[in-house]
Amino acid sequence: MIERRRMLGWLLAGSAGAAVTPEVLSARGSTADEPWLSDIAGRTHRAFLDIRSFMLDGSAFRKPAALRSALMSSYGAAAADIGIAFGAASSGLAHVLGPDFWEEYRIGEKLAPAYPAQATALMAHRSVGTEMAAGVAELRAIGVHVLACRNTMARWSKDLSAKTGESPDAINAKMLKGLSPGVEPVPAMVAAAVLAQARNLSYVAIG
Repeated sequence: MIERRRMLGWLLAGSAGAAVTPEVLSARGSTADEPWLSDIAGRTHRAFLDIRSFMLDGSAFRKPAALRSALMSSYGAAAADIGIAFGAASSGLAHVLGPDFWEEYRIGEKLAPAYPAQATALMAHRSVGTEMAAGVAELRAIGVHVLACRNTMARWSKDLSAKTGESPDAINAKMLKGLSPGVEPVPAMVAAAVLAQARNLSYVAIG
């Protein structure tokens, strides 16, 4: 786990590819923060956890819970003073998909090439999806904001479309409905990370 107080974030802006720093985004912003960020930014202890790898053993869910527990037990922080975002993107998106979507689109088969040692276990699609949904529910129960990257969802929809023959838009719509309860979609996780740091959230890369 790598932690940095300030990450040098940038996004490609238009065809010029100009760097956009947290300060620039903050200055340009003309709308209010998204609800997840508005909530966390008001806390004393705040962190953005970037979850970009799938972890079948549930360790991705244990990280934010352990962070919260350490802040409370070792540093005397009150629960109300802690704000954490769990940002699921890349293969980490699988953490926030519900069991119905896991089963219908056989998400284990999509993940297996990248995780050959876990391929057999991943084939229990609904069972794994149920475990993931339980992990999301546990995080939501302790006030963690669980985010899903729409950019990743769009890419996955195209990949799945090639197998099923459905349109990417149709699959994407079903994926949105198939997210575990309480998951909050964001346009792009890299942008969410930059915006979070503009509001002084610590950045933690996991996986």
